[in-house]
Amino acid sequence: MVTHTTVTWKQGLTLPHDPDDINDITLDMTAVVGTTDSLSAANVSAVGVTGALLTSTPQGLVTFRVSGGATGADSAVTVQITMTAGRKQSRTVNFNVLER
Repeated sequence: MVTHTTVTWKQGLTLPHDPDDINDITLDMTAVVGTTDSLSAANVSAVGVTGALLTSTPQGLVTFRVSGGATGADSAVTVQITMTAGRKQSRTVNFNVLER
């Protein structure tokens, strides 16, 4: 089953994840992009789980898919965005991988 969650990044953000689930997560990075710039590119890298970029908006909403992982393993997805003015920012979402 695919579930969808929207979150705003904050320091230490950790989400629950079952290794059998496939979750779509929208990370709200609009505050990072700001009102005078726009997002021009997004990349996703994952450790301990599988992560894949699905979509991004110029305003700073980045949607990625997370799946797999091993129970108890350190797992995270890092989203890196590039703005049209050339700034780059990265934010990491940690995952607490447990059988539910």
